[in-house]
Amino acid sequence: MGGLADPEAAFHLYAFIGGTPGYRRGVAGRQPPSSPADVERWVMDEVVTPDGTLYDEPSYVLREDPRMVDRSLYQTVLQHIAQGHTTPTKIGARMERPATALEHPLRVLLESRIITKEEDVLYQRKISYHLSDPLLRFHHLVVQPRVHDAELGNAEAVWAAARDTVQSKILGPAFEEVCRRWTRVYGLERLGLDGGGEVGETTISCPECRKSHQIDVIMLGPGEQARSKSPAVSALGEAKYTAEPRGSADLHRLDHLRAVITAKRVPAEDAKLVIFARNGFTADLEAEARRRGDVVLVTLADLY
Repeated sequence: MGGLADPEAAFHLYAFIGGTPGYRRGVAGRQPPSSPADVERWVMDEVVTPDGTLYDEPSYVLREDPRMVDRSLYQTVLQHIAQGHTTPTKIGARMERPATALEHPLRVLLESRIITKEEDVLYQRKISYHLSDPLLRFHHLVVQPRVHDAELGNAEAVWAAARDTVQSKILGPAFEEVCRRWTRVYGLERLGLDGGGEVGETTISCPECRKSHQIDVIMLGPGEQARSKSPAVSALGEAKYTAEPRGSADLHRLDHLRAVITAKRVPAEDAKLVIFARNGFTADLEAEARRRGDVVLVTLADLY
């Protein structure tokens, strides 16, 4: 559903149902939601309520592939991936099965484009799997765990129980996805770069603090190959979908992580540092960004 004037409403709608044309056609002729509150109400009517246009849509996904005979198996795999168990080992542990037993269903889901396979941009690590359709993710995280209330038409109870899940497992990851896509497609001019390479995420270990850190957005330099030896890095980004403005702590974290990467002999000393925010930035962060030439601040409105 395009044409929404409010960037936050547009983002929430994308996070919940994605941009699939068929889903948008399902609500053609209706007044589009104009605020996040309108989106919430619309989702309860159309996705959480049994007589809603999109309530049954997720169940059709598995019916279209004749290889998915044991639908309960595939639904269980999707449920665990949606909950954040994204590697074969973790999925297998939740299902009390060896990871090798999941090779076939994961391959079928990949070939059907129901899930996608992600790899760390910098390092050779185990792959992770993610649901490719936001509506499917929403169904497994919000509707399915409370399907009894949903079937009774108690959409408000379903939504109220899922608020924390919506924030942490739907809006947060969707915001990171949008920021990576913006960086890949639109970001070069805003970042002041002549060119860029692959965009994704990475996890790095910090010997000083003895823990791992996830970097939400990383762009390699032009022509650099992901997971090659010491690829140059053009940009590092922090993307957190919080109600509070992002502050200098985010910039200091990126400064630190850039230094950690550089110490690992990955050319990143000239990488731009990008902070993506839902509700803007604190005055001290804006002032620091103005003083420096390597910091870029991007709002939700900029993304849209």
